[in-house]
Amino acid sequence: MVRALLERGIRHGDVHRLIARLGDYGRWPLSEAALATTTEPVPRLVLREDDGDWVLTARGWQRPATALALREVRLRLKRSAA
Repeated sequence: MVRALLERGIRHGDVHRLIARLGDYGRWPLSEAALATTTEPVPRLVLREDDGDWVLTARGWQRPATALALREVRLRLKRSAA
């Protein structure tokens, strides 16, 4: 998950802030939370919940005022064929 976020242009500091803000998601918050990134030139992290999307800002989670173009971030574990 971290690699996918970094490859999309998310900064290391933002990944650390994301993990800290996902404390309620258990021991492996990046794999438990429904995450996305915006498609902007400088992408932002988005938490997708049943009540809507939340963008991670320096002040914490903020609800966006307008709809955002998003790319889902999914955990894909590669298993060897044995």
